[in-house]
Amino acid sequence: MRIVLGFVLWMCSQLLYAQERSVITAHNFKQSASSSLKGEPGSRKVAIVVGISGYSSERLNLQYASSDASFFTGYLRETRSYEDRNIFPLLDSAATASKIYSTVKNMIDELVAGDELVLYFAGHGDVQDDEAFFLAWDASDSRNYLGAGGVFDLTKLDLYVKKLATAKKVKVMLVMDACHSGFDLHKDGILKAQDNMMTGFDNSTKMLGCGANEFSYEADSVRHGLFTWYLVQGLMGLADVQSDNKISSKELGTWVKQRVSAATQGRQNPIISSPDSLAELVSVTPESRARALALIRSRQFGRELASRGAGDTANEKDDPGLQKYIDRYNAFLQLDQLYQGDSSSLGVIRQLHALQSPQAQSLIGSLQNHLAEILETRSQLVLNEFLMGKSEMPPSETFYTAGIQSGLADSLLPDGDPRKNADQVMAAFHKAFSYLRYERYEKYGEAEQLLRNALAIEDRAAYIYLTMSYLMSYQHKNDSAAYYAQRASSLIPTWSHAKNVLGNIYDDMGQSGKALEMHKAVLAADSNYVWSYNNIANAYLSMNSLKEAERYFNKALHMKLSANKSRLAHDWAISYGNLGVVYEKRGIFSKAEKYYLLADSVDGSYTQNLRNLGALYQNSSITLANDGKKAEYFLKKAVEKGPYEAANYYTLADYYKDNGLSEAELKKADSLYRVAIALNPFDEYPYARLGNLYLDKEMPDSAYQWFKKGIVHSLGTAQSYYRFTSYFDYTGNADSAIYYYREALKKNPYFIDAAVELSKELLKKKDTANAEQTMLQLAAVYQQSPQVYYELGNYYFMVNDVTESLEAYHHSLQLDPEYIHTLQSLVYIYLQQNKPELSRKYFQQLQLAEPMALTKDGYMSLVVHRSLDIPVAQRYNWLKGFVSMHNGFLPTYEMLAATAYSTNTHLAYVLSLAQTFAQKKPESVSEELLKWQLLLCIETQQLTQARKLARQYIDVVIAEDPFVKSVAFHLCGYREEAKKIKGTLQANDSKQFGVQFRKIFAAL
Repeated sequence: MRIVLGFVLWMCSQLLYAQERSVITAHNFKQSASSSLKGEPGSRKVAIVVGISGYSSERLNLQYASSDASFFTGYLRETRSYEDRNIFPLLDSAATASKIYSTVKNMIDELVAGDELVLYFAGHGDVQDDEAFFLAWDASDSRNYLGAGGVFDLTKLDLYVKKLATAKKVKVMLVMDACHSGFDLHKDGILKAQDNMMTGFDNSTKMLGCGANEFSYEADSVRHGLFTWYLVQGLMGLADVQSDNKISSKELGTWVKQRVSAATQGRQNPIISSPDSLAELVSVTPESRARALALIRSRQFGRELASRGAGDTANEKDDPGLQKYIDRYNAFLQLDQLYQGDSSSLGVIRQLHALQSPQAQSLIGSLQNHLAEILETRSQLVLNEFLMGKSEMPPSETFYTAGIQSGLADSLLPDGDPRKNADQVMAAFHKAFSYLRYERYEKYGEAEQLLRNALAIEDRAAYIYLTMSYLMSYQHKNDSAAYYAQRASSLIPTWSHAKNVLGNIYDDMGQSGKALEMHKAVLAADSNYVWSYNNIANAYLSMNSLKEAERYFNKALHMKLSANKSRLAHDWAISYGNLGVVYEKRGIFSKAEKYYLLADSVDGSYTQNLRNLGALYQNSSITLANDGKKAEYFLKKAVEKGPYEAANYYTLADYYKDNGLSEAELKKADSLYRVAIALNPFDEYPYARLGNLYLDKEMPDSAYQWFKKGIVHSLGTAQSYYRFTSYFDYTGNADSAIYYYREALKKNPYFIDAAVELSKELLKKKDTANAEQTMLQLAAVYQQSPQVYYELGNYYFMVNDVTESLEAYHHSLQLDPEYIHTLQSLVYIYLQQNKPELSRKYFQQLQLAEPMALTKDGYMSLVVHRSLDIPVAQRYNWLKGFVSMHNGFLPTYEMLAATAYSTNTHLAYVLSLAQTFAQKKPESVSEELLKWQLLLCIETQQLTQARKLARQYIDVVIAEDPFVKSVAFHLCGYREEAKKIKGTLQANDSKQFGVQFRKIFAAL
């Protein structure tokens, strides 16, 4: 199947990228079959044979339906002597809904009393809202049939059959095998469709593959469906049990039912009926009976039954002068120049309108129908991409072009054609969704009107309701969004995509529990719907259950990778990026960076991931990732790849605002925020950030206006109220800040940041009861969130309740042992509690999870700083326990040496430690450590080493201690210089030094 990329770009042409989708190659026009039937009117035998094994959606594929159709075609041609010109086989991709409709309609117009028509359908049947459909090749597997194409309405087929059989007195035989076993997708709909078939078509001969609540079975041994296999043999003569060379419908029904029922152990019982069950249905000959027996003996069939497209033979009666128009029409068709200007297939049709001959007028109708078939099939296949609910949708212009095509198809069809309504609904959808695809907010009003017009045509079109849900959600009208998504889901309860969207809306509304319930329901119904795993993970992420989120993200990624389709590269990138988010929330920034970069390597156009990378690199609290150049690079790349996404602009603006050192950079941030607002005025974020920008400029009145605009335009989201508190923090209005934190929590009771900040504000007002209650309510909601219990631990630490603080921190780690922020807090708190063993334990855990979260140097700095609060008599033992953790950290040796010297204990041991450090890292020895080594050598009476150190002290130290300098001069033999320095000093001040030092000093 060829990929067609020749669409006209109506908008945003620079964003078009190749999409792999099932668009059929346009087949050349051949004269309408209805004008080329062979035989005398009133005695012609005609057949339309439809068989579909390979659908445009692989989930619908069957094994032998198209083989059955070819087998049945061979029977008609060879046994019943049907003329090739009178058989219209529509197999697989040729069996589009539009082609089936137009072929049947042509027969209604052409056939007259006395003619015979066989209608054979092998494929899938299904229902929507109790209306039955035969699924054509271009059907969606989502059960969106009403208001869409891709299906043949069996109610309309019943009307067509009645018109032929009753009004026109055409003999009609309907063969329907659309209820296949082994196909679990939409099994309920298959059975209901079978019921519909059984109760309709009473005025014709009706042959159904199975009875009520049954399925049709296929057999690998014969490589056919059992119904068609035995039906053809019965019609060829084996059902003539009375051997009178005549078969009635009753005879045929009994014979076929017995064979099929026996072969399936009673599970399948075909139904064959006619207005007169005893009248002759077909006549047989000994030759046809012999061929049937040969089929059974050899089990070889079908290979010799050539299958061809409809209308291979040109109409000999056509005006030869019209052929040049047909040739030009087909030439433009092959160039994919369908309707743009005079040099197109549509241009040829316009030129034909200048001709007045009846043949030309007939050709116009045929060409218009042919072009409509192509256009509406392409439009339907684009719609199917939406119905599948994939993460990677075609770009906006593809939907817009599809709308043009379905609208043009509608205009080409005559009044009363049953396809027109579906074309009109699809045209409205495609145009409306193209506006949503790149968030063209200025077109949202037009989009809503288009969708309402579509619902006025078909008020049961589930996909239109779902698109309305998207439209409402983009405008933060979440209640309306939920209503429309629920309506779509109720119309097609088995449609995973609708439930998936509804779950996402609940998540946006802060109702993560309901979102989780909805996504798990989708997964229970369809374990292969990979986005349920992803969205369950997102719901857990919203609930801050990081371990569960990680588990489901990994499951989604595993399923996507195992699918092994390059088409899924964007899906893989989403899962890698989501895992990055989990690790960033944990504080494991090295792994977050790894997964973000992996996502970028898979799909460099995934803008959300680019924003995540940029934000990671600009975060100044992340030692590993603090890289302004990288941050700016990825944020600019996001704008380049997604020029219509507001978030790309305001994230780049954040970079310039938060890191800008010049007025030019701040102006750049201001401009980018305004671009974001122009692209999406419903997002409160850029308004609030402009407010923050003006607060930085000490322009509170302007800031206030921007915060208020954010609330108004976003319809008062929880985030907009939360961000407004920045203004009141700046103006010192704590009561107003508290009010708006509470307003945010009314909108979203699960808003962690709002609850935490509210608790802090209440603490400032000494309202500890309500502050604690706020945090406890949050913990009750988020029982699996390591973040919430970490924040609860912080609260208790602030109110000096260390016991409760530690309990909360430990509970946080039970929920997620790799939650970095909690590990850091435990490292600090156990240092403060003088429990070095526990502090070291959690520091080691921290090192395993994220070495850069707290480096060894950083940790030892905390240790040394904390040692100053330890009584000097206990300080040595405190410090000694940490030396082995990092034997290259200078301040530890300086503090150990100072402690040993001041307490006159462990002098020799500490001196050996300092000397070992100095030997390994001579370039790192500080003036302070050099001084302590000299003093320790003096006290331990290692005078030779002391003299060496004294020389170094004199040569190196700048901020020298005069007492130490005088003794150093003395040890080096500069006694006069030593005496001069001593003369400037108070002898009593030497008491701070050791006994040996004071002896030397006294002897000067």
